[in-house]
Amino acid sequence: MLIRLSCMRSWRASVFALSFVTCSLSLNALPLRVFKVSEIVGNFRTLRDQQITVEGRLVRAGYMLQSDGSILFQTHTCNLMMCGKDECCNACTADVSLVEDGSSGIALSGSFGGREIGCSGNECAMSCNPEIQKQFRITGVLRVEEDHGGPVRLVLEVRSIAPLVKNAKGST
Repeated sequence: MLIRLSCMRSWRASVFALSFVTCSLSLNALPLRVFKVSEIVGNFRTLRDQQITVEGRLVRAGYMLQSDGSILFQTHTCNLMMCGKDECCNACTADVSLVEDGSSGIALSGSFGGREIGCSGNECAMSCNPEIQKQFRITGVLRVEEDHGGPVRLVLEVRSIAPLVKNAKGST
């Protein structure tokens, strides 16, 4: 959004010379820039702490971009209890990440539909909010978590999420 402030000084004649400043404010919306995940991963240092809009597919678990540019895959986390006969007794959680084919991803944080974003369940089945394997347009603030020369984790603090719907020709 472009904000323009225009001011004009006027004088009123009286015993005391008084000056008045009148200002007007105009807002012009700039076209929305929608990034691809690969653009954000490649430019995360310049986009850090900025509000951005990005499109991609949601997947369970996250990716981390190593400082050397390689990708480290991060899976779900479970409490490792001895289950005995019940093989599905461990509580598990996972991040939801936004990806595009062939690129690393961006973990999401925040809420959607009144529930926290992420996946939960056990080692046999997990459910995710929002639903994974679907295309979304997400707006949020990009945060960069660095580990002093170790992996860099990109996290989008979600402000809004909209599913992308394909039209009759198969494009969004």
